[in-house]
Amino acid sequence: MNIDNRVIKVIRSVIEESVSLSANSQLCDLNVNSIDFINIVVSIEAEFEFEFEDRKLLLSEFHTIQSIIDYIKERTGGVT
Repeated sequence: MNIDNRVIKVIRSVIEESVSLSANSQLCDLNVNSIDFINIVVSIEAEFEFEFEDRKLLLSEFHTIQSIIDYIKERTGGVT
């Protein structure tokens, strides 16, 4: 499974909503709150075996699922 699909799977498991998700989905449109976001971060850290930088632990740093995917690729060199 590629990074994009893995991230979408993690987010779907946290928000528990049966909405269509894509890389272009806006987190605010998914009603992701700060607690959901931290749960997403923790799940992504476990899934991809890396830690978010402290400055990136804010929901305001990521507007779309794609922005999370891009960050993961940046932090992991695209290899996970």
